Amino acid sequence: MQRNAMKPSISDLPILATPQRVADVLGLTKAQVRGLIACGKIAHIKVGSRLVIPRDAIEIFIIENTVQPCRDETRDRAFASSKKGNVSISSGLMPDAAASVQRVLRIASSLKPR
Repeated sequence: MQRNAMKPSISDLPILATPQRVADVLGLTKAQVRGLIACGKIAHIKVGSRLVIPRDAIEIFIIENTVQPCRDETRDRAFASSKKGNVSISSGLMPDAAASVQRVLRIASSLKPR
């Protein structure tokens, strides 16, 4: 096995790439790439029965799904009133979790005896 073998990059892909080639470049499995296609996270084109991914769609996927780090000044202002030196950050309930909680409460309310 060669240690100096370079990993393929996005620019090495053809304009339309198979899920397997995209998986190789991104360091994912073919199933993970197909999952991204199935849930609409990455654009694709269907050619007959084959799925291909435009090279530009990969770059767009990366840009749109990159999580930016929290800037220090934002974090400091958010906890300026805290007297603790060891503060954790919580993003709160995710929208899906909040909707699930509301649904459970509605069902529980409808099941209560009158």
